[in-house]
Amino acid sequence: METNTLLYKSIRQLSNLIKQKEIKASEVGKYFFNRISSLGPELNSVVSLLPELAEKSWNSADKQNEIKTILHGIPYGIKDLISVSYKDLGLSNVNSPPTTWGAKPLANQHFENTATIVKRLNRDKAIPLAKLAMVELAGGLGYKQPNASLTGPGLNPWDTSKSTGGSSSGSAAVVASHMAPLAVGSQTNGSVIRPASYCGVVGYKPTRGLISRHLVLQV
Repeated sequence: METNTLLYKSIRQLSNLIKQKEIKASEVGKYFFNRISSLGPELNSVVSLLPELAEKSWNSADKQNEIKTILHGIPYGIKDLISVSYKDLGLSNVNSPPTTWGAKPLANQHFENTATIVKRLNRDKAIPLAKLAMVELAGGLGYKQPNASLTGPGLNPWDTSKSTGGSSSGSAAVVASHMAPLAVGSQTNGSVIRPASYCGVVGYKPTRGLISRHLVLQV
């Protein structure tokens, strides 16, 4: 299958292609990793790419014959208030990406452990591509301008003169511009549903406590 046909596929469609062995998880992962590497910086939506972890994940997905969940082989982005430790995920010879919380003073902040939500996605053989931009401290200090972010203002892929909203600015932009089929965000007030609305994508705010927030910045 030509990978350029993957661009507008839904998660379920991609999952079915992988399950039916019409395409490998590694081919899906590489396609979206190349796309997010190219477009992510243009929209100020990416803090750190995760090439080593992405490669490890798509190789692992290819090797597992039994596909247990719909997320097997599905690429995704991680809002940068969610901790990722390479050592914790079996990559002890590579430096972990920072977890910046979107704030310039925390640009080199690292944690020794990985958030539970990432571990569970890893268990399901999903493919993490990048840590995604956000409004600093998830807007916990209050903000009036979208440039309150380590990577600069989140640019709306439909009109880059407009904002993506916040605080999950990168997560919304990445899904709207098809850099990944899925992105993880967070919401205290409107931090998922606002940027999702601005960018024309679906955002879910789950019931509090339904998804673990261990090693996720809480404001």
